[in-house]
Amino acid sequence: MTDNQKSHRGPLVRAGAAVCAAGAAVCAAGAAVAATALAAKTRTWLKKMETPPREFARQRWTLAKASSAAAADTWRNGHPAKQAESVPPAEAVPPTEAVPPAEPHADAPMTS
Repeated sequence: MTDNQKSHRGPLVRAGAAVCAAGAAVCAAGAAVAATALAAKTRTWLKKMETPPREFARQRWTLAKASSAAAADTWRNGHPAKQAESVPPAEAVPPTEAVPPAEPHADAPMTS
């Protein structure tokens, strides 16, 4: 490549770099505006909440601990329904009346 060919590309490279820098500045400005708007909307949303986030988190944590303890207890001691199976069932009571079969819905596809 000759020196003459290199000199023609120099201004194009500088122009491309300048356009990229300008685009990055515009992108950064847009991100800053979006972050500011998001923070303002979040503050407004938090102020409108009936239960403060800290209290809501505490309630959910208490609920999670209770359900976790119940699950662990069931896992250790067995499910109450499994324990009830050892008791013989009462006599089966026949149904008082039979339930007629349901008619197909008008929009239901026909099967054949």
